[in-house]
Amino acid sequence: MSNRKKTIQAAILATALLASAAAAQYDMAQTSGDLALPVLLTGFAAQGGTNSVQLQWSTASESELAGFNLYRSLGQQGAFQRINPVIIPAQGAGSQGRQYQFHDENLIPGFHYYYKLATVEVTGQELTLEPAVLGIAGHAQGNSWAQPPDYNQLTYLRLEGNHPDPFNGETTITFSVFEAGWVRLDVYALDGRRVHTLRHEFLSPGQYSQAFRGDDLPSGVYLCRLTGTRGFDTVRKMVLLR
Repeated sequence: MSNRKKTIQAAILATALLASAAAAQYDMAQTSGDLALPVLLTGFAAQGGTNSVQLQWSTASESELAGFNLYRSLGQQGAFQRINPVIIPAQGAGSQGRQYQFHDENLIPGFHYYYKLATVEVTGQELTLEPAVLGIAGHAQGNSWAQPPDYNQLTYLRLEGNHPDPFNGETTITFSVFEAGWVRLDVYALDGRRVHTLRHEFLSPGQYSQAFRGDDLPSGVYLCRLTGTRGFDTVRKMVLLR
């Protein structure tokens, strides 16, 4: 297969997961049309430093994945250029979560930098994930440096997950809102059925906690899905034990 880029929305990735997780046994071998998705991205963050931006991302599962590329632009709609000289290698196939980071250095303090993450399959096919995240290099103030805000995984919302997990009885789901807007928090079964809607409302910036019991549900793995501002869509696993 030729090495070509395809841009997919994060919402498509999460929807594909929900639609086929039972058949794929949560290993991200599912497809959307003829497009195989090799990875479930659970977080992508850009944190400004002095004259640098630290990029961090995490995955819930990886399959047939060679690694990642990172792209940067000075405008959200501008031309994105690759910044890693060689592919950032995947840490290995499996259902366990993986953590990655990359330091983008020698940047101009105060400038806004947009970043996109791309997955590279073992076939060489590259998939660019949307939307871009924003990072701002710090501003000089005397002998110190002012740090910009902590931009979240996909810039506008962050789904921290639930605790305890696994849970028997009640668990608490925590998420953060960085830009006011409509937010929806749902729980799905692995066959793609939405079994509970926990939140569907306009929320101001802040951190929120949502209790979930699932008394009407059998033991098993469930998916907590957070959707909201600017197409944000992310999923985390929860394990209910009876």
